[in-house]
Amino acid sequence: MKTISVLSLLLSLAFFAYMTSARAQSTPATDEQKKQISQEVDEIEDAMFKPKWTAQLGLTSSGQPSQTGQGQITNELDFTDTDHLTEGGHYWAVGAGLGSQKVEGVQTKYGKATVEGGLGLDSFQPSMTLQLERGQTALNSNSLTTALNFQIFDPLTVGASFCGTLESHDGPESIVGGSSGVTVEIDDADWSSSLMANFRAWDFLAFTLTATQEYDDTYQIQGLKHLVSEPINEADQINSLSLMADWTFLKNFELQVTVQAGMENLPAGTVYSKIQAETITLTQPTTENFNGYTFALLYNFD
Repeated sequence: MKTISVLSLLLSLAFFAYMTSARAQSTPATDEQKKQISQEVDEIEDAMFKPKWTAQLGLTSSGQPSQTGQGQITNELDFTDTDHLTEGGHYWAVGAGLGSQKVEGVQTKYGKATVEGGLGLDSFQPSMTLQLERGQTALNSNSLTTALNFQIFDPLTVGASFCGTLESHDGPESIVGGSSGVTVEIDDADWSSSLMANFRAWDFLAFTLTATQEYDDTYQIQGLKHLVSEPINEADQINSLSLMADWTFLKNFELQVTVQAGMENLPAGTVYSKIQAETITLTQPTTENFNGYTFALLYNFD
């Protein structure tokens, strides 16, 4: 009888413990527990990547004083819309802008359109940009740029870029020794290569050092109707080094300040100088030093 009584007591205690546990598990969560669960879900959703659009509005002013005086001056207002496709960094972007720059020594208005695409392949970040520019004095410029960047570690990115440009503009034939008062088209082809290193010192401040070598070939003069042309084939070479500081402030604003130093190697003959922004004729090869500056204020739309 004692054995049966002890067994019955143990069974009763086990049944009571089971029922107590079941009631505890079925107890509704408190408001505090629900709030904590909701916060954890929100944090998980925020951490997950979602494809999104961002936009940037920028105002840029730059100049390149040379030994012969104030050379190229550019002022531009542009807008860029970017679609971020993947967490790894795939994206594409479209942009448009209005600005003015010197052409044959005269400040000339223009409009531009850009299409850009890039991939994020771990540390390898290639991109390609097509830019079309149209302006006064029949300014016509089409350029294609390929950039091959590598993120060495979190703050440091290095890379190389290559750019090719076909462009033309109108100018007086007298600048190439022709008739006064006659307008002609001046055609040139440009290509350049650059090496770049970007170091993000802090979340709000980054520095970019760029070395560039550019060749500009003025290859022909032709009539406006393209019925008569005269080959020139004179090229100048521009070597430059620039340093940019990129400061982010008030969350969405960026201020970019760039200083540049370089030299332009001009050939004997007639050539369009990108630094002086005009066609010149020299009797002997000439090397001219120049400095450059750029100020850009950007606003980033989240």
